[in-house]
Amino acid sequence: SHRYDVLVDGHLRPVIDAISSATQLPKKVLWSNAGNVLENTVQRAIAFAGPAHPAIDEAMSLMREQRNPDGRPNPLFEPVRYEGVGQDMKRMRRVCCLRYFTPSLGYCKSCPLAD
Repeated sequence: SHRYDVLVDGHLRPVIDAISSATQLPKKVLWSNAGNVLENTVQRAIAFAGPAHPAIDEAMSLMREQRNPDGRPNPLFEPVRYEGVGQDMKRMRRVCCLRYFTPSLGYCKSCPLAD
């Protein structure tokens, strides 16, 4: 069994389903937000444990796979991309978080729409 199954299927899936039903926010956006937090957390953990740590390796693998082992689409697939090289490298979300709909907030720093 995958180390993150309990997190994804036992916690995130029911919370995302409930929030989407209550707010009309698309599940895709909510999964993207969860993936964004996961990817950011994993990048920070790499600084402490290194990229070869089994938990980090599995989390990275989870975000690389388009489909779950059972064939369902993986909602945490590639939540962010890194574009550019060196100092010009920029972290970009794959799916917009819709933050810009709140006028006082505007676009997030990793928005795929802002340019």
